[in-house]
Amino acid sequence: MRVLALLAILLWGAMAHAQDPRVTVELSATETLVGQPLDLVVTILVPTWMPKSPVYPTFEVPSLMVRLPEKSTISISDRIDGATWAGVRRTYKLYPLSAGVFRIPPQGFTLTYADPETRDPLEVTVPSPDVVFESVVPEAARGLDPLIVAEGFALEQEVEGPDTLSPGDAVVRTLRAAIEGTTVVMIPALIPAAETPGLRAYPAEPVITEEEARGAISGTREEKVTFLAQTNGEAALPAIRLDWYNIGSGEIETVEVPGFVVTVEGASNAAAPGLSRDQILRIGTGVVVVLLVALLFRRFRPRIDAWLSKQRARWHGSEHFARRAVEKAIRARDLSQTYTELDRWGTRAQAPQTAMAPIYAALAELGQSVHSAGAHGRSEQAAWRKVETAFASLCRSVKKAKVSDHASRLPPLNPF
Repeated sequence: MRVLALLAILLWGAMAHAQDPRVTVELSATETLVGQPLDLVVTILVPTWMPKSPVYPTFEVPSLMVRLPEKSTISISDRIDGATWAGVRRTYKLYPLSAGVFRIPPQGFTLTYADPETRDPLEVTVPSPDVVFESVVPEAARGLDPLIVAEGFALEQEVEGPDTLSPGDAVVRTLRAAIEGTTVVMIPALIPAAETPGLRAYPAEPVITEEEARGAISGTREEKVTFLAQTNGEAALPAIRLDWYNIGSGEIETVEVPGFVVTVEGASNAAAPGLSRDQILRIGTGVVVVLLVALLFRRFRPRIDAWLSKQRARWHGSEHFARRAVEKAIRARDLSQTYTELDRWGTRAQAPQTAMAPIYAALAELGQSVHSAGAHGRSEQAAWRKVETAFASLCRSVKKAKVSDHASRLPPLNPF
């Protein structure tokens, strides 16, 4: 009898364990080139369904860029032990920015799913396994500095202004680099910050753009420097040359733009008049004030940084930030992201499920419009507008409920 009881306990434990959520994490490869992506595929399965979207870890480690491409999350189902399990699969792109071994330590996935017996929501945290891979530099590219490994790389130059300048005139040099098959972070600084006799340089902030199409990433970096003529003479602006490794051909290629000479004429060679005592005093006072401000800033900078960091964290954790994220996902017509951001907003806004029902109904109608055979773009747009209207109405009703709740609260009996 005891043996039968023990077997029953073991069988019940095995059945309970078999009903636990399953999380798998897979890498598309264990080795890649610097700047070239690996796919990190996360699969989550539960024996019933998930009323809320999973909370994923960041997977971020130093020198590793983690990207979540468009349409990276899909709903899936699988047959396990004769039963149908539901879940999601999400694919990340990992871009190593340096050579070496990368290790992503175990992190927790927070899952909410319906209990197989009672159908009540259960929240569990499932750890991920260690993720280890290596980023290497191709042998032919080991002498490159800076290191550029890409499928395509181009450099072009634009010069605005005459070859001969008068004092106060300017010439503008613009360099634009385009990279394909990797992140724009791999593009180095283009225009050297060197002193040029007769000219004063005024560099603008670099303009960086990045885009993704069908899983392939590319980008551009644009640098612009305005050179202001000051003294007579000739100023030589050097050629710009960059070597890069072509993944397709396996060879080192070179891009280059020519340098040019600028002549400055008409500047006065007379010696500048000396400074008066009052001018020297004003300059000295200004220097002292600047130094004092710099010292004070340096002393209180940790507190300032901590305060700013706290404000940013408070903003990112606010209901208002989450609402903007939902509106942005809706404007982008991203159904998967809309579901994710809507769940986050509903938690922060403490919106009751009854109030959320219309927006979920509108999203379900939109899903049918998107995935039904023969659906037209016009009906899909109408469904998106219905989602926008439903969310706006939901925000107003939640705000009105909070105001009403606050007004109905009784004041304390003894305020003193």
